[in-house]
Amino acid sequence: LFDKKMMEIVFEEHNVPATFFARDAVCACYAVGRTTGTVADVGHAGTVVTPVYDGFVETKGILRSPIGGAMMGEMVLQHLDALYKTKKSRMKLKSPVDYVMPLYQFHAEGKVARSEPFHSLARLDLARLCKEDGTGAGVAAFGYAALSDLEGEAKNQEPSDIYQQYLNAPKATYKLPDGTTIDISQTKRFDVGELLFGKGGKSAQTREEAVSKAKNRLDSMIASGGDLADNDDDNSNAIAQVEEMARRKRNARLGEMDKKKLSFQASHEKLVNACNPYLSTTIGEFTASSLPSMICDSAFKCDRDQQSQLLGNTVLCGGGACIATSVMSTSTGVNDGNAMPERLRQECEAIIHAHTPGWRVKVSSPGISERAICSWLGASILGSLGSFNEMWITKAEYEEHGASIINRKCP
Repeated sequence: LFDKKMMEIVFEEHNVPATFFARDAVCACYAVGRTTGTVADVGHAGTVVTPVYDGFVETKGILRSPIGGAMMGEMVLQHLDALYKTKKSRMKLKSPVDYVMPLYQFHAEGKVARSEPFHSLARLDLARLCKEDGTGAGVAAFGYAALSDLEGEAKNQEPSDIYQQYLNAPKATYKLPDGTTIDISQTKRFDVGELLFGKGGKSAQTREEAVSKAKNRLDSMIASGGDLADNDDDNSNAIAQVEEMARRKRNARLGEMDKKKLSFQASHEKLVNACNPYLSTTIGEFTASSLPSMICDSAFKCDRDQQSQLLGNTVLCGGGACIATSVMSTSTGVNDGNAMPERLRQECEAIIHAHTPGWRVKVSSPGISERAICSWLGASILGSLGSFNEMWITKAEYEEHGASIINRKCP
């Protein structure tokens, strides 16, 4: 429905000669040379797992989680603040604050922080840089579990050998904008990655809280959209009429360029209002499961004869998936980008072999430098095909078949 409404706006209001819509999950499959697979896209605001079969998305298997690069960045920032506060008290550093200052605040007169949300965004951007260079976050080997994720009797037992190995490993050094250097333990780095892989404890609780907040936000948006669309509400009608009159007066005073901008904004409002009634269907797709469980659940929601192919061609992409085991070397640029795909493969096989021994999971993923733009790479491959001209939806086809043609020509 969203695609159909968008096609109506593109053809009827913008008068384009032809168009084509491609799903990001399908394009991600093309980027690794596949037409079938389960695509795990770890983005900034969340994670989406989408099964793709023969170039078409199986919508019944789509799962979403609000855990993504943003929440991992927040966890990295918490670690940096705690380490900085400890070092400040131990080394008696002269700093007016007990948290990591962003670059702008360090250079500001009196080191005064700016107002929100600029200050928070600047601090989160600092955490993002720390995470992306491999110092603030990492993915541990299969079998690792953070101490905060242990439950029951496991809390009272000795940590696993893998945890002890990382606990005694050399720390990663990171230089803050003010020149202070802090040492980040390997276990702190890997605890960030456990937000995606942790099976219980604090990681599971964080995911559940994030899902609850996301559902509440979605319910509020649907409720507000429904109130605006209620034709029986006299107050809403009166407000809409006043806004329409004000918009017409503004249009009369503005030039052609400003009119085009307002037309685009009005088209966007129409699209959002048209899709509001259908947003409620996505509430059931939110999940607080770990990433390996999401991939297995997504494949198992599809037909039985599709499951082996979907699990055998898992695609990992997204900027949030650009985490490695080792720290990025500034001299050589070496980073173990295969750490996350390998951990994901082992976790998925452990889940599947509990009831279906013999199945194999293969995780395909571009290099760590291209993983964030995987869908764009697939779209460029699709657009460079010699037969792509036959895939366009032309204005004549739209006028003959209507917006429903998108179901036939766009996967």
